[in-house]
Amino acid sequence: MVRRKRSILVSDVDGSSVHVHTRLGPNCRTTSYVAAPIMPEGEVIGFVHADCYFHGRDVDELDRDILMIFAEGLGYILARTILVEQLNSLQSDLRLLTRRVSAAAAGSLSTPTSEPRLHAVRELTRSPHPSSPQRAYVLTERERDIMRLVAGGATNTQVARRLVLSEGTVKWHVKNILRKLGVPNRAAAVSHWLAAQQNSAS
Repeated sequence: MVRRKRSILVSDVDGSSVHVHTRLGPNCRTTSYVAAPIMPEGEVIGFVHADCYFHGRDVDELDRDILMIFAEGLGYILARTILVEQLNSLQSDLRLLTRRVSAAAAGSLSTPTSEPRLHAVRELTRSPHPSSPQRAYVLTERERDIMRLVAGGATNTQVARRLVLSEGTVKWHVKNILRKLGVPNRAAAVSHWLAAQQNSAS
């Protein structure tokens, strides 16, 4: 399914020639099942399985095709969710840019360039009211979720599996996080994140 990105039908769980988990039949009491890949953005991130045990019959090609349609719909929903998160992140960036441009136009941009970064660090683990002018400096909720996992040592692949995202989407979020914090790499971002947590705790 990963290689061909197509749904499959396993008609003989106990004696099938394909690789089937040996306990699947006894534990689920199923003799056949269909499976389909979930593919937001065209990348396989998971699978859905179904059987007709409660209907007292084996699955067939129609069941396989129906499950594939369902999996495609689920993939579209996940892709839309990812797009909304990316748009929210871009909106946050635009708010930050607007704030800085406004401050420069008013002639009040007298603080060192490192000050916005320091402010962002202090606000990383907070969730201020949306009307707060400091909101522009705060990472989005998804970006904070990713930073928690990255700070725990998770790779992009592990983060993608944990949050049910594509690896490409995780890379996109990480790139945005680095840009917002003004740091060159993940290690520096983790350092900022841990410092922010300590400051928040104190």
